[in-house]
Amino acid sequence: MIFVCLGNPGKKYQRTRHNAGRLFGQFIIGQLTTSPVRENKFGQVYELSNGWKVVFLNCYMNESGQCLAKFLKK
Repeated sequence: MIFVCLGNPGKKYQRTRHNAGRLFGQFIIGQLTTSPVRENKFGQVYELSNGWKVVFLNCYMNESGQCLAKFLKK
């Protein structure tokens, strides 16, 4: 299972409704893991103890489809 935690990067959106997915993902990894398994310019992947993955993208929500495709190819 892969969770893609959508949200907008930067402090401007940090605690807004635009970042609900990112906030949820941060809560999950804060409870279950400590460091990213994989990281590149498009985002980070954290792997949970049950094998599930949590993905954070380094792009705005309206660019997330293209960003996720590029991230998965790398």
